[in-house]
Amino acid sequence: MAGILGMTFLYGGMEAMPFFSALGLLVSMFAGGGDDEDPDLFDWHSWFRNYMQETFGGAAGAILSRGLGTAVTSGALSQRVSFDLLDLWYRDGRFSPDVRQSVLETAIANSGPVVGLGMNMVDAYSLAQEGQLDRAFEKLLPAIASKPLVAARIATKEGQTRGGVTLAGDFSAWEIAIQAVGLQPERFAIAQKNAIDAKLHEQKVDAEKNALLNRLWMERDTDQEEHIVEMIDNFNDRHPVKKITRATIQDSFKGREKSKAIAEDIGVQLTDPKMYEEVEPKLRYKPYSVFGKNE
Repeated sequence: MAGILGMTFLYGGMEAMPFFSALGLLVSMFAGGGDDEDPDLFDWHSWFRNYMQETFGGAAGAILSRGLGTAVTSGALSQRVSFDLLDLWYRDGRFSPDVRQSVLETAIANSGPVVGLGMNMVDAYSLAQEGQLDRAFEKLLPAIASKPLVAARIATKEGQTRGGVTLAGDFSAWEIAIQAVGLQPERFAIAQKNAIDAKLHEQKVDAEKNALLNRLWMERDTDQEEHIVEMIDNFNDRHPVKKITRATIQDSFKGREKSKAIAEDIGVQLTDPKMYEEVEPKLRYKPYSVFGKNE
């Protein structure tokens, strides 16, 4: 056991150890704390990497957190050799403000390779619709064939997101070679993970803000209004950049009143009311009833 864990630490660092996620749970529960802390937004991996680098320096911190093997090969070995129980048994799905959709995404992510291959086909179709035929082709191929294509793409187009944003570039011949055999370059892997985590954080904050405005709208002039105002004050303390001000609430209520009036007038709530002329035929038919009321 000591040999297995020792080699795992050597290749993947602390993040590859079996207890790593459990340690993060303890830190999120007991470290710092306070009612203003949001445990749902605490990113244990990012916090740990930053802490190790700030405490031990760039090279030593990276080796302790991600492993000597990762540093030597420049490849993202940590996840490949990880014995972290959470990594072994659970995968996070894509976040959605809709709770039902989030649950479905998590179920899909943990449903095994057959479902995963099916979703790859869906992603490939979506990429093809966007004109990204090279990425779509990569999605349809097995890993042994797709990885060399990914290597060729990052060699010419650099490490870009689906939207064309460059996260990492100027890859060395070695980094392109290890990508070709299936090992993602470490700096590209970390750049992707950091970008995903940052975007996820923003989405969760925006979803909470919209949920509070929705609740305030629905519970206005009721006994719950004061409680929701207290929740808004707590949100403002945690996220001053996204602060919900009196002007924010007034603008939100005006927009909702206008949207509600238009929706009741035309029979549907459209994101852009200008689309009414185009969708009007779908709303034109009126049912007829002998005993009921007819419009």
